[in-house]
Amino acid sequence: MYKTLDFVGGCFGGIAGVVVGHPLDTIKVRLQTQSGRPPVVNGVRAMKLGAVPTHAYRSTWHCLTSIVKSEGFFGLYKGLASPIAGQAFLNTILFGVQANLQRQFNIDSVFSHYMSGAAAGAVQCVVASPVELAKVRVQLQGQGESHCYYKTRSHTYNGSINCIYKIYIDDGIKGCYRGMNSTLIRDVPGFAIYFGLDKSVCNYFQSRHPQNELNWLELIVSGGIAGTMTWVVTHPIDVIKTRIQADGVKGTPLYHGTIDCIRKSIKAEGYRVFLKGIKANLLRAFPVNATILTVKKCVVGYFD
Repeated sequence: MYKTLDFVGGCFGGIAGVVVGHPLDTIKVRLQTQSGRPPVVNGVRAMKLGAVPTHAYRSTWHCLTSIVKSEGFFGLYKGLASPIAGQAFLNTILFGVQANLQRQFNIDSVFSHYMSGAAAGAVQCVVASPVELAKVRVQLQGQGESHCYYKTRSHTYNGSINCIYKIYIDDGIKGCYRGMNSTLIRDVPGFAIYFGLDKSVCNYFQSRHPQNELNWLELIVSGGIAGTMTWVVTHPIDVIKTRIQADGVKGTPLYHGTIDCIRKSIKAEGYRVFLKGIKANLLRAFPVNATILTVKKCVVGYFD
């Protein structure tokens, strides 16, 4: 029974988290992928073709208002189908694998949560990489793909499933896993921190009233802190992952892997590039992860 509940709780937690956090995730992706320089097409800088620069957003708030003004409120929810379906499946895998690996340690310690979280993070990357690829590509639509300098291999995607299908037709299964290496680099240590820190905060609250279950506020705080601190550590590699997955959407591809993307991003924009979109990400991190972990624990607790 416990094994099934962990998977079901993760599913409901993932769906709730996407609904809460997707608008800020869209803003984060837009900010992370803008470079401040027009793309290069066939060796020619797009500015020479009369194009507008890609550096369109000055801040998180400006990005938010610009999207709503030019694409409508639901522009913030672009690419939602993939995360709703994907995160439900993703968190089903993540929480189910983590909880069942955790039990294999025969001890409920912070260390065991770190280790089971790292292993679960690696497993869920098999699904996370294509899901996030589709999400990123769809979220970037509406930023000028119809301009003359974006005609290399651009598509209009009718949703996330259609996006994955077109990527598969163009580039095969390898193309669907674009950004897999950087996803692994982000998620293995990221979920180790996530589950380990959540356990640490829960232990602290539990020590204050050992005879009672954690209340709603304590569940929300522990989940929010775990998610926020995880993104503080993993945001820089998330910027690189997003850039690799967005590469080629609006012109000739620039990057040949994770290291090449890091090197070229630093050269073009300095080390500040790793902080792009971090305000939107951290604003999103607390409510989303508080929601995910609280819903998951409540579902499991309800049927326990």
